Formats: sequence, structure tokens, C-alpha cells
Amino acid sequence: MIEIQNINFKNKTIDNVKCSYGNVKDMQSSMVRNTFKINVSYNEGETITTEYTKPKKKDTIEEVNINLFDVETENTEQEQLNISFKVEEQQEETEEPKEVEPEVKEEEQEEQEQPNDKSLSIEELKELLTEKLEKKNTALSYYRTIKQVCDYFEIYEIYRLLQHNEQEIIYFIEDKYKTSLSSISSKLCDVLKCYTVLSLESKLFKERIQHYKTLLKVKKNADKEKLTDKKNIEDGEEILTHCREEMNKLGEKVKNDIQLLNTWDITVQMYCVLKIYLDIGNLRGDEVVDMQILDTDTDEKINYINTTTKKITIKNHKTESSTGTRIIDIEDKKLMGILRKGLGKYLITDTNGELFKTSSKFGENFKSLIGYNPYDLRKALTSKCIRECLRDKNTEQLEQLAHTQGHSLSTMLNNYNTYNQENDNGLNLDTCLIEDD
Repeated sequence: MIEIQNINFKNKTIDNVKCSYGNVKDMQSSMVRNTFKINVSYNEGETITTEYTKPKKKDTIEEVNINLFDVETENTEQEQLNISFKVEEQQEETEEPKEVEPEVKEEEQEEQEQPNDKSLSIEELKELLTEKLEKKNTALSYYRTIKQVCDYFEIYEIYRLLQHNEQEIIYFIEDKYKTSLSSISSKLCDVLKCYTVLSLESKLFKERIQHYKTLLKVKKNADKEKLTDKKNIEDGEEILTHCREEMNKLGEKVKNDIQLLNTWDITVQMYCVLKIYLDIGNLRGDEVVDMQILDTDTDEKINYINTTTKKITIKNHKTESSTGTRIIDIEDKKLMGILRKGLGKYLITDTNGELFKTSSKFGENFKSLIGYNPYDLRKALTSKCIRECLRDKNTEQLEQLAHTQGHSLSTMLNNYNTYNQENDNGLNLDTCLIEDD
């Protein structure tokens, strides 16, 4: 039996070693970090190697018994050895890294969990709203809205509700008040106010509120326009249908005569212009008349189409001082394939291959070929987009059209929402604008 007394893992020392088995020839020991290793050699040529690992701090073991099997002796007997060692309990033996790491981790965990430690009941929120808002009735209105939300989700711990259920709260309010755009907007604002009072952020609520503000602005304009002398919806649809038919005719001509494409004929040019107008947006005439087709970007102050990036860049335009450069994506692969045939040339020229001197000249040429001028097409496109925005309660397409055409939403509503007057065969706007207050 081998007995090692008092292993000090910190100072790497032992007090005594006793061997009660066989004739010991040599004994060597070493310590690496938390492991003590001892090699005992006997006259018979046998060697026993044993390792002792430092017990964890939480252990209070004073003696550890390890059962080892000795190597085969000359008499071919296997003998079980009971090797024991005693460990002193010393506070100083704890390794320094193990003392520091738990403390650091605990602090980090405390910092991470700190936001979740906040707790606020619905009644405490009511008191907070009343305290921070000057108008008591307004505070109570916010409280009633958030109370409805709490009752629906059966969650009355406010921080948990607001931080983990943003999208669900929006869905709940939109469904509950689906017949009223203004009520949805108002209730969303009530909840957002609670976020503000508690110093919480909600980008999702802000974006959704802006969405409904846009819808309400469009609806207000549509209600006002119904009282004025506007043109019928059918008239606007007729313009769009006619222009698309003319575009398809030009496309067939190009398809049947490849030479038109190779020479960048006016037929191909007008097809591309109509394709951009009908599928992307109606650019202003003065933005189109000097637009070039390139395969790289340029620092020059020009309007151009980049066939590599598949983007339209409008630098030189009417509202550049307020809106800056406009970048418009082209996703139509067929259109891009045709535009590459005009690389290094202008998008549109007159029948002599020269640039139009003014946007008015371009408009006259457009009307002579298509039957309507670009301004009529712009109003028809905008009117349809506004109707679809109200019908689907989706502002994304309308906002994109405003960007493409270089308008503010107010400008589009006031100047280009022309074809919205209902008639017996047209779309009834009242079916798109359900509002109970």
C-alpha cells in the first residue's frame, strides 16, 4: 500500500510517502496544475504509476481510496492495491482563476438579466401614466387600451407583454378595429405611448403607425375628391389598357424584325419607355429626354441607366434640391436584355436620331405614336395605385411609385389622383374605404 500524506496542490509539496508493498527500488513524483503523479519502481522490475487529481472545492473529502490492479508478478498473481492519500483542507489552496471566474460570470449574468428584472403591473402602469401625463383623461384612455391588450393575452406584467408580444399586439388591434382605419391608428398610438413612458423602443409600432397615417391621408383626400368634378375610373383604366396594348404591338414589331433592335430604332426606344412607365413608374419628360444607357456608374450630373447594376439613376431633375439623387431598380430581365442593345446611346430620340430639345416635344411625339400624352398616363397610373392602396390597405406600392416619379405623397394626392370618380360600371370607392368614425 502507498500512502501519501498532505498533498499541497498550491505549493506543489507533500509531507510524506509510505510504501508497504515489495522492495522499492526508486520513486519519482511530479505535479502539473491540478494533477499529482507518482511512479514507484520495484526490484522485481515492476512499476506502478498513479495520478491524483485535486478534489473540487465543494468536496470535503479528507481521504480518497483508489483501487488499482498491480501488474502481473513473477508468480502470475494479480494483487489489488489500496492506495490512499490525505488532503489538507486549506482555503488558500483554491486556484486563483477559479476564484475570479465565477465572480466575473456572475456580474455579467447580472448585467444581462437586469432588463428582465423589471416588473410592473397594469395598475402600477396606470399610476405611472397618470403621474407623467398632464391630461388625466388622456392617461386613462391609454390605460384602457393597454388593459384591453392585457385581458386578451392574459398577461398583466407590462414589461414582459410589451417586450415579447409586439407583433401579436399589432395583429390583435388590427383585427379588433378592422372596420376603422382611424381607430387602429389611435389604438396603436396608445400602446406606443406606454412604450415611451417606460423608456422602451418599438420600431415595429412606429412603422405600423406611419403606415396607417399614410392610409388615412389617402382616404381623406379621396373623400374630398368625391365631392369635386373628377373623371371616371373607367377613363383611367382605358388609358392604361390602351398604352399596354400599344407597348405589346411595338414588342411584336421588334420581335419580328431584329434589325430594329440592332439599330436601336425609335420603335425599340418607345417600347422601353412604355415598359418603364407601365411597370416601374412614369418618369418626368425632362428626366427621360437626355437619359443615357451605360454599363457603369458615373460622377457626371446626368440621368442614366446602368445595365450592370440594373438601376436607373436620376441626378438631374426638378426636385433635386430637396430630394437629391433618385435610384430606381429594374427587375425586368427582358427589359434589361433589350436596354443592353442600346449601350452607349440615349434611351429616347426623335425620328432623326436626335435628342428632343424640350420635354414638350417629347410629349408631342409620344402622343403621336401612342395616342395619349405622358401626363395622362401618369395620372391614370397614380389614380389606380391610390385605389389599390385603399383597397388592400397597403402603402408600400404607393410609396414606391411616389419615389420613382419624384413626388411627395401630398403632390400625388392633390395633382395626380384624377381618375377616381365612381360610376355604374366603375369601382365603388366606398367598398375600399370602410370607416366607422
